[in-house]
Amino acid sequence: CGRACGVGQNCIAGLCFDACIAPTADCDGNGSCETNTLTDRNNCNGCTNECDPGEACLGGTCTLITCLLGLTDCGLDGTCENTQTDNNNCGICGRVCPTGTGCALGTCTCNLGTADCDANGSCETDTFTDRNNCNACGTKCGPGSNCALGLCVGACGLGTGDCDNDGDCETDTNTDEENCGACGRACATGQTCFLGVCFDPCLPGTDDCDGNGSCETNTLLDRNNCNACGNKCGPGANCVTGACVGFCLPPLADCDNTGTCESNTNT
Repeated sequence: CGRACGVGQNCIAGLCFDACIAPTADCDGNGSCETNTLTDRNNCNGCTNECDPGEACLGGTCTLITCLLGLTDCGLDGTCENTQTDNNNCGICGRVCPTGTGCALGTCTCNLGTADCDANGSCETDTFTDRNNCNACGTKCGPGSNCALGLCVGACGLGTGDCDNDGDCETDTNTDEENCGACGRACATGQTCFLGVCFDPCLPGTDDCDGNGSCETNTLLDRNNCNACGNKCGPGANCVTGACVGFCLPPLADCDNTGTCESNTNT
């Protein structure tokens, strides 16, 4: 009887024990050992041992902290904040960015997909969906189109468009050469529109010389359309790989253009 345990000790099986295992402590007296006396600047190396402003508790010792370039100890708690990106200390200590904004390069700016288009200080405009401010304030989508993910897209179904802005989707943008793929996108002269893409109508070496819509003319061999429609080879000449050449073997030639090789150019 009369043997008292020290402050902060517990009596277990007739022996006095420290309640917490170092470096922890029960500094608020709630029965749990939640305080780390090696890092807690308000209880550094012991309960109630508070570090001075600008100091941090490192290994149980109060140490003056010097922040690296670009960082500031705004709370004088030994923690260095980046005022270029910290939403609670944006640009300078204590400047808190409003809800819906973030700190970038020391300035409170609207988050991606939002903007303050009415300049009232809030980022209420959704630039991903607002057709009057699509992707940026003041960018309006044209008649018959909506704003989707910051891009103006037609309200008509795939392959159609309201190119005359009358509210109907009567334009076939898959085949219309004046509105190929989108309203107002015209194909170049001689091109055709297929699945919304402008193509040259015929492959090299072929052409539609009779205008029937098929590429049946071989411009590499056709002597009446040699290399191009209407380019005729002269009498006695054939079309070879798109060039008009005589068919006579040297030294013979068809000098009177009769189709016969009667002239000997050597004699």
